Amino acid sequence: MQPPREQGLIVDFRTVLTVATVAGLTSLYGLYSQLTRPLFVVKAVHQAERSVPQRINTTRPVKYVEVAAEHLAEQAWAEKARYQTSTQQGYIYTNQWTPEEDGGKGIVRLEPFAMVWLLPDKDGESRAVTLVSESARLKFDGKLEGQNPQPGRVVAAAMQGEVQVTGPDGLKLVGRNFYFEEAALRIYSDNSVVFDIGPNHGSASSVQLDLIPSSGLISDDRPQVFGIQTVRLNQNIRLDVELRQRNDKIPVSIECAGTLEYDIPTHVSTLREDVWVWRKTGPNESDYMQCDKLTLRFGPRPVDQAAGDLAQAPEEPAIRQVSAEEDYQRIETELAFSSLTAEGNEVRLRSDKQDLTATLTRLDYEVERDGVMLRHPESVTVFQRKSWMKSPEIFVQFDDKSGGAATCKGPGELVNCDPETREILFSAEWQESLSKSRDARTGLDVITLLGDAVFKQPQRESGLLAHQIRLWVDPIEPIDPTAASSPSLEGNPANVQPRRMLAEREVAFASPQLVGESEIVELIFRELGPLEAPPETTDEAAQSGGKTVSKDGTEKPAAPARPPVRVDAKSITVNLISLGEKKQPHVEHVTTIGQVSLRQPRPDGGQSTFTGDRVDLFNRGGTAQTAKLEGTPALLRDGPMELEGNVIHMNRGANLVWVEGAGFLRLPVDRSFDGKPLPEPQKLSTRWTEQMSFDGQLAQFAGIVEANLEQSRMNCRDMRVTLRQRLSFSESLNQPAIKPELASIKCTQNVVFRHLEYDEQQRLASTHRVSVHEFHVNQITGETMAQGPGFLQSWRRTEGKGSSLPTRTSADANRPRKVDTHPWEYTRVDFSGRMTGNVHRETSTFRDRVRILHAPVARPADEVNPDAMPENGMSMKCRELEVSRAAGSSRDKMQVEIVGSGDVLLEGHGYVGRADQVSFDQARQLFEFRSFGTAMATIWKEDASGNAEPANRSQHIVFDPWNKKITVSRSAGGAGGP
Repeated sequence: MQPPREQGLIVDFRTVLTVATVAGLTSLYGLYSQLTRPLFVVKAVHQAERSVPQRINTTRPVKYVEVAAEHLAEQAWAEKARYQTSTQQGYIYTNQWTPEEDGGKGIVRLEPFAMVWLLPDKDGESRAVTLVSESARLKFDGKLEGQNPQPGRVVAAAMQGEVQVTGPDGLKLVGRNFYFEEAALRIYSDNSVVFDIGPNHGSASSVQLDLIPSSGLISDDRPQVFGIQTVRLNQNIRLDVELRQRNDKIPVSIECAGTLEYDIPTHVSTLREDVWVWRKTGPNESDYMQCDKLTLRFGPRPVDQAAGDLAQAPEEPAIRQVSAEEDYQRIETELAFSSLTAEGNEVRLRSDKQDLTATLTRLDYEVERDGVMLRHPESVTVFQRKSWMKSPEIFVQFDDKSGGAATCKGPGELVNCDPETREILFSAEWQESLSKSRDARTGLDVITLLGDAVFKQPQRESGLLAHQIRLWVDPIEPIDPTAASSPSLEGNPANVQPRRMLAEREVAFASPQLVGESEIVELIFRELGPLEAPPETTDEAAQSGGKTVSKDGTEKPAAPARPPVRVDAKSITVNLISLGEKKQPHVEHVTTIGQVSLRQPRPDGGQSTFTGDRVDLFNRGGTAQTAKLEGTPALLRDGPMELEGNVIHMNRGANLVWVEGAGFLRLPVDRSFDGKPLPEPQKLSTRWTEQMSFDGQLAQFAGIVEANLEQSRMNCRDMRVTLRQRLSFSESLNQPAIKPELASIKCTQNVVFRHLEYDEQQRLASTHRVSVHEFHVNQITGETMAQGPGFLQSWRRTEGKGSSLPTRTSADANRPRKVDTHPWEYTRVDFSGRMTGNVHRETSTFRDRVRILHAPVARPADEVNPDAMPENGMSMKCRELEVSRAAGSSRDKMQVEIVGSGDVLLEGHGYVGRADQVSFDQARQLFEFRSFGTAMATIWKEDASGNAEPANRSQHIVFDPWNKKITVSRSAGGAGGP
């Protein structure tokens, strides 16, 4: 039967390509060693036995008859042969003994011819080898003369007609016309031969044994032959052998169109020209290999290790024909296969059962390593179903300890496809090597890609690039189709899911959820526990462009797919839950360490960013996602929000962000601290020293807090900032950013507020400072509240502007004009109780021990000593003070009204006044003193010379501080006027 001639691959390299072939050739070697060795022992006729055998007519030696009856039963004539003789363990039978002469050489022709060798085996038991031919013709070195000839050694021999050899273990060889020539050092037959040994069968068109000449002096009584150099079968070689593996019997066939040479000294067998090795695996299935040259190497057979002995070569050969001193080649029959090499322009391997094929130029198998090496100058190509692998060098280990270790050296490619849909499940590429080994700690198989390694999963739109990639998978045992219990390749290994993946050095990765770069990326997969419910996944429909189903069963279009998060870090670990081959795995936990940066594009064109030293993301499904950022500092940017801190937490489900320890928050707002609209949105920047929490609407800060907005700064111990509209962290990745608007600010404990204003020339126009115990402002209603004790300070440039409080703007008519050296005016308000007001109506009320101080100064940092009041300065003390914008005045040219109530004391340069109420109208530049009930308002002033004038008392007094003019209503004493 001819093997199927088509390109293919053998799955079980060890069985089909090596051991099976070896079994056949080992049998062949045993056959020829037993057949040819006795031919070199024809010497064994002692001097007394060299005479022509005597014809025996009636009585024959019993031993000869017993040997013939037992071992030549098919040759009925042998038991009664006319001539019977022996040589050592050899018994010779013939009916006709015919001497001949040929050029002075003695020739004997024996017809028919039979010979039996009784050879002791390693246990000392005799085992027989028989040689039968139609005739035998022996040629001696000398002549056959007289009754007692001495013809010398045999120099040629011919086994003519049909030749048959039988021996132990079912040995049988059938051929025609075998010849021995001492001069040519060969034994050969140009006729076809067939042979059997046990269940093994073989045939060839011809056979030849190349002999080794003996060294030293030429002997008179044996051929000049030391042993056999080469056994050669020629053309149309066919071997059918049976291999025993475990409890199975595996038939294997070998064909060779050229030659089979076995070199006995080196134990190397070589088959050349169109060599085929195959075996049947089913009615219409085979595993086979085709090559141009097949080389097999043998060595001493180790002792059976199953018996507990160490492997070692036997001390003595199992079969010895002669003693060592007789100087014959020792032929080892206890040999074992050691290695195999298949070569050719195109070595082809195939397994129909496993649908595997391979193309290469060289295959090597070594028993000691128990592995096979496949090579090709460009690339070995291996196909299985719709999957394939390419690499210049592939090594596969078969021993049980390695778990089927394998290595591919040089640039390679591996593509695994679904055998039904032909879709690519995953692909891998590498520049240096691929290896598979067994992890002793976990018991998993480890596949390692080295050198610009690439791993892709097109169906999941995922890919990984790194210098080295390692995958841990469930053990993939070497498939042995020769065993009856061997599993099919269905589902193995194409559907094996990774348990762990580790990429190292210059790692880049991409998936629908994550993209980025790192030095180390580790993916850890786990299966759902028996009591675990699958996590809620909201992204699958969106990623596929499908629909989502609400609780009432109605369908609605899925939300747009979220863009992937970009993750850059030195080390990234991702824990995933496997949800099945066709589904994206669920990302359960992501840990990034070292120079971490996470970024996700936003629909509004911006992006959400996490940066720090470590980020832990936890995803329990749906919106149940939390994140922990650590750094010095860590930074979170999500839409309009920027957050810094050493430890930042985010809980998307609870819509909460909080910071452990000190931190920094930025939010864009369109109103100032006091609720006034800003020309354009500005960043509200807040720092703190202890902790912060933000639920999207309420931000709470603790510790030493500092908030900056435009040219304003606020310090306190605790701060609460409320937005008009809640920011959603769970939806912000899919929705445009909400513009944050302040609703209220509340500060407590050591509250300090500073504010600067600049004019059109970018010169400092005013500066303000407030220090209170507590401060509230409602940006919606405009209501403000400050809890004292506290004070307000302001410096205002007066060049080209009117004064908010009375200062001398021109000289008295009777005094020379002075140059104004005080371009700033200073105002301070102290109070012990509470301040309330409304920024929209621009009103403020101060209560409890209120004092307002106003005076011109040279610089915006200068303060005024109330006990050394400068010219044009004034001071007012009262229990309550109201400040408001005068009716009809604009914000650009705002005029204020000031009303002090409750035991008011007004002091200025050259005057002092008291009343129940004192008001100042900036538009009229006048003070009004009022008293209620029986009390009287009183004012004292100096004359032009600086002398005190009598006091003026009345319930209502109007005072012009510039001209020192007093107008009294319902006067109770004193005089009016200057």
